[in-house]
Amino acid sequence: MKQTLFALLALLVATLLSFNQKQATVRNQVQVVRGEMEQMALGVAAEAMGAIRTQDFDSNLNGTDDVSTEDLTPESEFPTGNRCEAFFSSPSTECDAIEEFHQMGPATVSFKFPDPDDFPDSSDRFEFEIKSVEVEYVDGNFSNETSGETFHKRVTLEIQDIPSDGGDPRLTSPIEYSEVVSYP
Repeated sequence: MKQTLFALLALLVATLLSFNQKQATVRNQVQVVRGEMEQMALGVAAEAMGAIRTQDFDSNLNGTDDVSTEDLTPESEFPTGNRCEAFFSSPSTECDAIEEFHQMGPATVSFKFPDPDDFPDSSDRFEFEIKSVEVEYVDGNFSNETSGETFHKRVTLEIQDIPSDGGDPRLTSPIEYSEVVSYP
């Protein structure tokens, strides 16, 4: 009788160890997928930031060499809710200056996976949403928001994945990406 109980106990211990090992493997796979999604979200953010960075520093600047901070658009007058054509097809707003992206309407960016050139029959894709774009003036150290206009604007993007199956996003929170753009 004791041998049977010891055999059952050994079987239970082996089962628990195997179960714990499988749980660790699943957790590791979830972390790997989350890491890959973070990398794709950072790619979306870098691409979006590149589109924003190519615009004029300020809509009030007229291209003259003699520019002062009084010529810049006050932060309280930054437009909001634009559907900038860099991220929307139609209807869209032509955003010609960095501050025109401030609090832009959410935009969706899709990635085909695998590469459509390599696998033309695949329709799998990952979608990411640019949840928010914040533009603010910062000081010369590029770290603190200022109350007045400066020749430095910090652009902050929040990117979140959109699950194709309608479930929960793979990223537990949006990726935040920011850069400071300075007037030359």
